[in-house]
Amino acid sequence: MINYYDNPAISQSKLKDLKRSPKHFWTKHLALDRVPDAETEAMRFGKAVHTCLFEHQLFISDYVVEPNVDKRTKDGKLAFAEFVANSAGKTIISTDDMVAVKRIRDAVLNKKTSRILLNNGLPEHELYWIDADTGISCKGKLDYLIEPCDQFPSGLIIDLKTTVNAEPNDFAKSIYTFGYYNQLAFYCNAVKTIYQTPDYPAFIFIPVEKVAPFECSFLAGDEVMLDIGLKENRRLLNLYNYCMSSGKWHGYEDKVQTIGLPNWAMNKFNFEEQSL
Repeated sequence: MINYYDNPAISQSKLKDLKRSPKHFWTKHLALDRVPDAETEAMRFGKAVHTCLFEHQLFISDYVVEPNVDKRTKDGKLAFAEFVANSAGKTIISTDDMVAVKRIRDAVLNKKTSRILLNNGLPEHELYWIDADTGISCKGKLDYLIEPCDQFPSGLIIDLKTTVNAEPNDFAKSIYTFGYYNQLAFYCNAVKTIYQTPDYPAFIFIPVEKVAPFECSFLAGDEVMLDIGLKENRRLLNLYNYCMSSGKWHGYEDKVQTIGLPNWAMNKFNFEEQSL
């Protein structure tokens, strides 16, 4: 069976690239000279957190802590090289990151809400489906899925996010900035399509802070968020279908455009003026 990441189906992250522009999508995913994105420290840390929480036995077997040796010295270099050789196939993580990852796991699981939600579900669950309107092959890898059941008739999706601030109003900004609402809609549509449920599944974000006290919150996306995400995703899938059939992958507008301050800033200024 083909690896999830090697499968060419459209994912939510690919739609995110298309949302920036078709040219960005083409350059990253279709160009002959495309270069895969390098994994960042933030990505590695987030992956470790997800594995520790949702696939704990895999985390125990696959992650090892980097030894405390001075790699500037000859002996330190030799010791580290020996450690790397003995850790082939495993992921090396710093002591500080290991402590933080374990504390994040404990912080999430110590909440009674987690003990209710993270029960009898499918961690890191892959879904594959065909978009009914365009015939496009789609895929998604859900952090945690509870399939349709008596308690959740249309299913429940859990999505963990490491963040700076898990306070609900602040995380709402991240949902908009990073397009998490598109992800919510993409995955909800996947479950509804595959399981043929009458309604979309519930979707709960668990944002957890990356530094002490590693607080987390549980935030259910509302119907407006879902509706906006579904509409945007439909536009993007249609755009992808057009680009694939026409071979045209345009970038930004090739003309001078008038630009103003964003609406949120204008609303702030208008509010301050009214308060004078």
